[in-house]
Amino acid sequence: MSTKYSLMTQVQKQKANERNRRWKEKNRDKVLEYKRTHYKNNKEKYLTIERDRQYKVRYGISIEDYNRMLEEQSGKCKICSSEKGGNKNQCFAVDHCHTTGRVRGLLCIKCNARLGWFELNLKEVINYLK
Repeated sequence: MSTKYSLMTQVQKQKANERNRRWKEKNRDKVLEYKRTHYKNNKEKYLTIERDRQYKVRYGISIEDYNRMLEEQSGKCKICSSEKGGNKNQCFAVDHCHTTGRVRGLLCIKCNARLGWFELNLKEVINYLK
C-alpha cells in the first residue's frame, strides 16, 4: 500500500519535511498541548511501548515474551511463588545471567534483590556454610 509520502521524490520529501518543521516551530504551543493531551489519553499505551523497548534493549525479549513467561509461571514469582511483583502494580523483575545475558525467569522484587546479593557474595556464603 503506497502513501502520498512514499510516492514523493527525495526533493519533494525534503521540502515537505522543511514545511512541517517550520509549521511546528511556529505552532510550538499547539504541538506541545496536543502531545500532552494525547499522552494523558493514551498513557497505558505509552507505558507499554516503553516497557517493550526497555525489555528489548536490556534483555533481548519483547513484552509478548514477558507475558508468555508470566503465564508459564502462573502469574507468580519463579522462586517464592508470590503473586505480586512488588509494591502496588509493580511488574515482576526479569532475572537474567549477567555473564551470558540469558533470561532465567520472572522474580518478585524481593527475590530478585536477594538473588543479586547472593550472586555477588557466593564465595563468602559457601565458605560460611561449610
